[in-house]
Amino acid sequence: MRRWRVGNLSSGVMFIILGLVLLASLLKVALVTEYIFRFWPVILIILGFEIIAYVYFSKEEESKVKYDILSIFMIISIGLFSIGAYTIHSLDIMTKLSSCISRQEYSVLIDDKEINIDNNIEKVIVDYPKQYTYTTLNIKEGTNNKIIVSGKGTVLAGSKQESETIINNSKIKSRKVGDNLYIEFEDLPRAENLNPGLTWVEYTIFLPGNKDIEIQGNNQNINIDGDAVKNKWVIKNASGVDINVGTDDSLDIFATLKNVDGLQGSVDWNKNSDLQNEESDNSYTKGNIKFKEGLNKIYIIECEEVKVNTLY
Repeated sequence: MRRWRVGNLSSGVMFIILGLVLLASLLKVALVTEYIFRFWPVILIILGFEIIAYVYFSKEEESKVKYDILSIFMIISIGLFSIGAYTIHSLDIMTKLSSCISRQEYSVLIDDKEINIDNNIEKVIVDYPKQYTYTTLNIKEGTNNKIIVSGKGTVLAGSKQESETIINNSKIKSRKVGDNLYIEFEDLPRAENLNPGLTWVEYTIFLPGNKDIEIQGNNQNINIDGDAVKNKWVIKNASGVDINVGTDDSLDIFATLKNVDGLQGSVDWNKNSDLQNEESDNSYTKGNIKFKEGLNKIYIIECEEVKVNTLY
């Protein structure tokens, strides 16, 4: 008389499901994979029927069902598989993996943002986002009564529409404190931990020429057009600052850098090194370069590198 072990049928079903999952992954059929992990409890139902069949047939003198150590091993394996399937489904891992397979990079424009400036504002303070790995801030000359921010980025997403939704969730906020106007960039999601998001972003901000400017670089790169600089500018904690100076730009640039070799560009800097204190190994390099009368001042503080190039 032929007998079957308890767990044989359930194990067979489990292997069929695993095979379908692998096949669906190779064919990139996300929907099939999702439904397989959604209905994984069917395996336990089949196993339950097998155990009931064992109890029923074992009452006969010659049982057709065998319940031995191998059966127990198969039942334990099915139980572990069920726990794993539940974990995958509850954490939505398969959806994320399927989404990752179909993702690609999209180049997307960020909607322009316009911020009006009251006449009593004396200084504009720009707090650039610190979260991004690859990002650049371009600064150009704008009008006296308005700030305009535009941008573009590269988004890893499942569709063009999804990439546009992600990047245009960017919030650029402004708030007035006394005679200061604060411009703050809200962080956007990065592409990490199986989640869609940005891999690179670039902003261009048009700043007024009749206000003092302070920029918190937050270890990011900043490119500045020399004709945008009017009055007094202060740039703090940027990774790199590139300044392009034209023939009509009257600038006086002062830099204090963490990197002793950080003064770069096509100009001859007036350099000197200064040890912060006798117990510290952190030396700072100071440099200065003046164009024409130097009516407009730029103070660059504790950045990694400053590169000044002339456009003549």
